[in-house]
Amino acid sequence: MVFRKIFILFLFPLLILLICQRFYSHLPPNIEGKLEFLDPEIANQILSRIDIFEPVTKKYLDDSKEAQENYPANYKRPFFGLKNDPNYCQNHRRFFTNNVQSWLSSENNNILTESSINSLLRTLVIANIGTDLYPNISARMPDVLREGFLYDIPLNATLFITKNPMHAFRELGKGFACLPQLYNHIPGHSSLSRKTSIAKSLRQYTKAFQGKPGHCFNPQNFMPKTYILSEEKDCSDFFTILNSPEYQKLKRERGLVYIRKVGSGSHKAKGVQPVNEREENSLREIYKNGEECGIEDTNYLIQEFIHSPLLVQGHKFDFRIYMLIASTNPLIVYYHDGFLRVSLHKYDPNSNNNDVLLTNTDLSEKIFKEASQGKLFNQMNETELRAFQMWSLSKLQSYLLANNLIRGPDWLNNHLRIEFQKAMVHLVRMSQHTFLKSSGVFELFGVDFMLDADFNVWFIECNIGPVLKGTTEEKERLLVKMLKDHFEVVLGLLKSRVKRILVYVNRLTTIQMRGTEKEEDFGQIEKLQDYIKEFKEVNRNRFEKEFEPGSENGFVKIIDENYVRFEERYHNLIPSECL
Repeated sequence: MVFRKIFILFLFPLLILLICQRFYSHLPPNIEGKLEFLDPEIANQILSRIDIFEPVTKKYLDDSKEAQENYPANYKRPFFGLKNDPNYCQNHRRFFTNNVQSWLSSENNNILTESSINSLLRTLVIANIGTDLYPNISARMPDVLREGFLYDIPLNATLFITKNPMHAFRELGKGFACLPQLYNHIPGHSSLSRKTSIAKSLRQYTKAFQGKPGHCFNPQNFMPKTYILSEEKDCSDFFTILNSPEYQKLKRERGLVYIRKVGSGSHKAKGVQPVNEREENSLREIYKNGEECGIEDTNYLIQEFIHSPLLVQGHKFDFRIYMLIASTNPLIVYYHDGFLRVSLHKYDPNSNNNDVLLTNTDLSEKIFKEASQGKLFNQMNETELRAFQMWSLSKLQSYLLANNLIRGPDWLNNHLRIEFQKAMVHLVRMSQHTFLKSSGVFELFGVDFMLDADFNVWFIECNIGPVLKGTTEEKERLLVKMLKDHFEVVLGLLKSRVKRILVYVNRLTTIQMRGTEKEEDFGQIEKLQDYIKEFKEVNRNRFEKEFEPGSENGFVKIIDENYVRFEERYHNLIPSECL
């Protein structure tokens, strides 16, 4: 009885205190309180052991032929005056463990970019969300500075936002883009941006849907039929068609049947040529009417021309829609509204004029230049022309409703946006096998679509580094908000990851400081491998609740591979029976 009283009065409270102390020592720090590593030096030592550097191999340097040929010597070449320090990430780790609070603050977004001084990114976005670390670095900087090694890469950099592929000139994960930093290019993204790569990926992807229900995926309604002329079978098939009576019949019915494109390295409608009689003769000469197929290695592809496009006021148009791959480890992808690009010319399928047949905005620059000097085009001045060329999605819906082409005001939400999102899901799924899997890379793409007269959505191409220029006030507002929103998404993932790293490293620090695991034991292979494995999971991207994007963010998540169930992973855009 006496022992029971002693236990209840003295020993039991002590036991509870010890249990609670052990329990609370493993809890994460209070997000409202001061966040820091318990011992920055020990944290630095721990991270040096569990954050394993994995070099980016040559296969990911697919952005340029020059990068491939000069790998890895390119890492020592000039890049906008920035120094090449192979120990940068090692030094950065020590800086990070001593200044982790700044990574979790909403006021310390330090950005290094070489974007144009007058770009929207610099003047209206970075200026409002953070600090431009080197305002003097840009394409217009003097050659003597750009070709030198004058500038240290700041240790407090949070994001690297470059137009040029910095990973081809500085080693990712060693010379820049360290553990708690972000970089806006995904090495290996050419499977999305190169037309030939997409065509090949589409064929492979289609095989996965053989035997699946018809509503799952139909390649015939995804991308216009494509022939890669560098491949012998495609080339032979195309010339068989070109020399057939059926082709002559199609020409009489449609006017234009095919267009020729350059497979990669061509943008702004350059390299796009209607396959008219003149182009037919040129192709016959190059390929000796098909006899040189498999021998002639041009970078051409032939694509069926969408002969019955939906028109607005008699003008052809296409869509520029935005897609954010916010993470590749795991894959997390977002959709964002874009706009219509309307041709300034009335559509005529029998025309040989690219300005009439294509919708790329760069084709209208001559007209805009003349309009800026006071010349009218179709009774419109420059301001009116730019407003006509750029339509919002809601303006398109209003036009279609007014002309009784659709029913009800929910078409945009219930049909068009859903079709764009589905197409993006398929597009990323068929291309993701080439992406570098890294928690610190992301990329914003401009994806082009078309609508035909039957309201079928067609994927045209995916563009890296889409031009973000506010040619109208409405477009400028859309782009500025979109850029701010995309930073909110990727920075939210970064802060979430930093918080988990902090908690995990503090846990290991506590173990080491308690002496439950001796310093010499901490590096034992078996134990270390467990920690490395756990750390990889901690470092995978997912949102902590306090860092999720706000309700006003314009990006819509369409893929999140943190989820196991397919319906959640693809946000109900692809039925489970299709996967």
